[in-house]
Amino acid sequence: MLTHILVCILLGFTALESAAKSTQFNKQVWHDVKKQNLNENWIAVFWSLECPPCFKELKIISQMLKVNSDLKVVLINTDSDDEIKQEIDKIINEYELNTLALLHFADEQAMQSRYIVDPTWYGELPRSYFFNKKGQSQGRSGLVDKLILQEWLN
Repeated sequence: MLTHILVCILLGFTALESAAKSTQFNKQVWHDVKKQNLNENWIAVFWSLECPPCFKELKIISQMLKVNSDLKVVLINTDSDDEIKQEIDKIINEYELNTLALLHFADEQAMQSRYIVDPTWYGELPRSYFFNKKGQSQGRSGLVDKLILQEWLN
């Protein structure tokens, strides 16, 4: 019986360790992320479980992280549905992206969250924002290839 309890506790800790630690997106969090990355070139990558090209982009970022663990990339999941958090965590873990800053839209707050980022963005994915060292950004819809990511982040 004691062995069974210890195994359950150990499995519980393992599950907690592998869970992706994501912060709920809001105006203040977005402001803080931009402030923390000031004086750096960085990219905010918006993705969803329902976006096949997003997975290609996540794979590219994962491969780049294996070469350079100091990449300045923030991943923001746009699904805004608390019920699928485990699926989101599974993808983050599968692509080994736990070391990046991870954010997620609040449940039922996708439209408001998109407006905070960019009032002209209507939700098309994948969507990336390239921030320069002065904090200025340029949005881009569609898959971003490895060459563009490398050039921007180096």
